[in-house]
Amino acid sequence: MEEWNYGLKINMENHELSADLSGNEPGGIPFDPENPPMELEVVGKKVPKWSLEGNNASNVPRSPVDTSQTNRSLKLVPYGCTNLRITEFPIVPEQ
Repeated sequence: MEEWNYGLKINMENHELSADLSGNEPGGIPFDPENPPMELEVVGKKVPKWSLEGNNASNVPRSPVDTSQTNRSLKLVPYGCTNLRITEFPIVPEQ
């Protein structure tokens, strides 16, 4: 199973500093997983206490989420470009 349970590091003073947006030329398939129309590169940390309930993610932990995990670069793509679909992430502190 793919790792999925991450919190995002968000600059609350200036959200634009929290992500790098890049776009791709649209291909013949609008939500092609091999060529998504856009990608957002963000920094996140694994949130081990955010787990599965059955085959679904449990409720999103209340932010800010304290985790001792290391920073990891993450690429987010539009909802329709993947089978693993997450619409809400907790926020982890900037520390």
